[in-house]
Amino acid sequence: MGLLKRSHAPITPEAWRQIDAEAKRVLQINLAGRKLVDFDGPHGWQYAAVNTGRLTIGTDGGLGVPWGVRDVAPLIEVRVPFELPIMELDNASRGAVLDLAAVVSAAEKTAHAEDNAIFNGFRAGGIEGIIPTASYPAMTIPDDFADYPSIVVGAVETLRRAGINGPYALALGRPVMRVWPRPRRTAIRFASASSTSSMGRWCWHPRSTAPCCSRIAAATFS
Repeated sequence: MGLLKRSHAPITPEAWRQIDAEAKRVLQINLAGRKLVDFDGPHGWQYAAVNTGRLTIGTDGGLGVPWGVRDVAPLIEVRVPFELPIMELDNASRGAVLDLAAVVSAAEKTAHAEDNAIFNGFRAGGIEGIIPTASYPAMTIPDDFADYPSIVVGAVETLRRAGINGPYALALGRPVMRVWPRPRRTAIRFASASSTSSMGRWCWHPRSTAPCCSRIAAATFS
């Protein structure tokens, strides 16, 4: 029996297949952070922390010799419960396509929680986040989306001057999503500016209120 105790659930294999497939589909659509950073895993339930390669030197604690504590980044577990009617689940064995709205909602919450931790940090879980740890001043986002290309180019140039080579990535937050549908000419301008700036990829980041430009694989998360 696995840690998830799936064998104890009164759910048929046909229903599990649909649940797993739908959860995977929604997660792949919504997980933005994994597109921009190095992702290492999965490593199984016994993998508890990531080695940072650093050591915190301690003061004399009674050992009588110099000592230090290895620094690690502990992993966190995210769990989002959901409920499905048994009768509906049984219909999978009869060939029905299940109503899995609850699975979709749970998968979306899980993806948004992970992205929020990656981009904005999660202090309680020991995750610093890309945006809070950025060492460069934030750039002012213009109200007119047509002016976004120049801001992207400026952000890339800031990284270049700091000696950070491309390819680069751009994560777009909620405000951009609201104004994105504009004439094709604007889209062409954006694509043109991005291509001249060695932009490797871009993605939607629904949990962010502002775009984030960084080098691809600028951080590693497990």
